[in-house]
Amino acid sequence: MTRFIAIAAMGAEREIGGDGQMLWHNAAELQHFKDLTEGHTVVMGRKTFESLPKSGLPNRKNVVITSKKGSVSVEGDILLWHPDLLDLLKTTLSRGDEEIVWIIGGGQLYTSTLSWWDEVILTKMPDSYPLADTFFPEFEQDFILEKENEIDGLTYCYYRRK
Repeated sequence: MTRFIAIAAMGAEREIGGDGQMLWHNAAELQHFKDLTEGHTVVMGRKTFESLPKSGLPNRKNVVITSKKGSVSVEGDILLWHPDLLDLLKTTLSRGDEEIVWIIGGGQLYTSTLSWWDEVILTKMPDSYPLADTFFPEFEQDFILEKENEIDGLTYCYYRRK
């Protein structure tokens, strides 16, 4: 059975982005993300996709959800879907041979897929980011914190659904 795992890094006030970009560049956090998601399917919103290198994330199947009219197309392993197909997408991914599907943002996608999540892996950045305009949704009431590690000022939190 496919497990859906949300993964994000957030600031002290739940910030995850600003003006379509990440608010920080932390090599250790980016490596952590890469180590976990490489070789798997990653699902993201259009704005998150547009903030990435043109070809998407390497060594991963990139799935992009968008409400932008006329954006339904297939380019290599990059799929663009209209959000009315979210349920179809979940069903399709659940039936595949995917062990893990990563939900990687942004804010609208996290909110619309929260009910899918089996686990959450969250990196807590030590600072606040006043220029943020995108925030990670509150989810903790439905999850149990299983493990928390602090390494070099970053706190890595691992949650599973109750």
